[in-house]
Amino acid sequence: MEEKRIFSDNNYWVTDDGRIICYYGYKMKEINQYSTVGRKEKYKTVSLNINGRQRLFYVHRLVAEAFIDNPYNYPQVNHKDRNPSNNHVGNLEWVTAQENINHAYLTDEYKECAICKERIWSKKSNLLTAAEVTDKDKIIWLVEGEKDVDTMKKHGFLATSPPNGANYWRADFNGFFANRNIVIIPDNDEPGKKHLEKVSKNLSKAAKTVRLIDLTDIVPELKKGGDVSDV
Repeated sequence: MEEKRIFSDNNYWVTDDGRIICYYGYKMKEINQYSTVGRKEKYKTVSLNINGRQRLFYVHRLVAEAFIDNPYNYPQVNHKDRNPSNNHVGNLEWVTAQENINHAYLTDEYKECAICKERIWSKKSNLLTAAEVTDKDKIIWLVEGEKDVDTMKKHGFLATSPPNGANYWRADFNGFFANRNIVIIPDNDEPGKKHLEKVSKNLSKAAKTVRLIDLTDIVPELKKGGDVSDV
């Protein structure tokens, strides 16, 4: 176990396994840690007396600041195993805000949006799994519904669809597709095309490449409202 002083002008120390201790002369006391209240992720916190005032600190940040170099001044600390109580130095890393979001999307533990509390891209929805997403060489095909996702997967394509429809797309979903090659296939109707055109513009800010395919270029006689399952 390694320990380092947290601040130069007090007796608080942090260990590389996530404990906070205080020295009183020759005596040592471990500081109690408390879980955050009112949120799904239960991060560990400690209350420390700094210059006569009680201040609250996140334990994972204290560990990272003491033991992990941050040459690019990244603002956030990520738990690699998605366990907010595991504050061992080996489980922590400095990341950008976008990288933190990406990691949440790419792990099986992330089942719902932290903002709207709605499930997105979970195993239950039969869309992309974490293992599939981490295969960076595969093209992701974006279609308009789980039926079309199943059709694409039967033919060996890596496919997904916007949660709750294309019109539901939010900018923070873009990180899920960062640096990926995306092919978008809207249904053969105006609402579908307009919605997925908006998705395409959003994804162009994060994805490596984005290509929009019109199904009538492949099947000119495709019925109105037809989709990739009809081709």
